[in-house]
This record gives sequence, C-alpha cells and structure tokens, in this order.
Amino acid sequence: MLTYILECVAFQLICLLVYDLFLKKETFFQWNRAFLIVSYLLSLVLPWVKIEALKTTVSKEAVYYPANWFVQMEGVVVEENPTAISFLEQLSAWEWAYIFGVLGMAVWLSTKLYRIKKLHREGFKKYYPEYTRVTVQKSNVAFSFFKSIFMGDALPKNKE
Repeated sequence: MLTYILECVAFQLICLLVYDLFLKKETFFQWNRAFLIVSYLLSLVLPWVKIEALKTTVSKEAVYYPANWFVQMEGVVVEENPTAISFLEQLSAWEWAYIFGVLGMAVWLSTKLYRIKKLHREGFKKYYPEYTRVTVQKSNVAFSFFKSIFMGDALPKNKE
C-alpha cells in the first residue's frame, strides 16, 4: 500500500511539473482544469499498470540468507504485566510529521476560506443570473470562487 501511495504522489508531482512548465500561463482555463483532473485520475490508475519491459527478476542463486538471520526463540520469557504504552508514545516521527502536516494544512485552508468570506462580505456586490461580481476595494487581484468573481478596483479597465 505504501508503494502505491508513493507512486501516486510521484505521478502527481510529474503532472504538476508538466503543468507548471507548460500550462500555467495559458488562458484556456477549461483545458487547464481538464488537464489537472485527468492527471489526478491518471495518477490513481498508473501505479496499477505494470510494464513487463521494466520488470527485473533476480535468480534464486543471487539471493543469500546468512544462517544467523534465523534466531531460535527457546529462551523467550513472556512478561505477565506488560507496561501500558499510550497511543501518543507509539507514533513514529513520520506519523507525527503527517499529523502536524494535516493540522497545518487545515489551519491554512481555514484562514484562506475566512479571507475569501471577508472579501465577499466587505466587497461591493453586483448580482448577475449566472454569477456574482464582487469588487474588492484597494486591490488589483482577480480570481473566481464558485459562482463569485472577485475583481480589484485598482485593475486597469482594459483588463476587465
């Protein structure tokens, strides 16, 4: 399972690199979105595809197991009252890194959503049948979020 996850992440990184190098500055946003969605789906499927030409086999003669790898368990004593280890003490460094990463990204996402909500609340809104245009005061940003288009009032008029 770990190799599948690593392969998925590797394929996603390759697709992100292709997007960053070739498609980031394109103005055909629907094609960019389609590429990102397809690349995500491909990164989930490609680890299952196995190419025979890339497989290598090792003969049984090449594999050597020293005799001391196999340990006899004759003198094992089982402790009657094992010490209780808490759940937090059992976590490895990688698991702690994962937990802190998830918490950090959750905080980051929450602050970004709060800032968008604040821009939507404070901006001048004009409603259209298909979308809402929000004019952001003292800003030169332009982006969309669901059915809202945010346009800064400091943008040049010919770029709107």
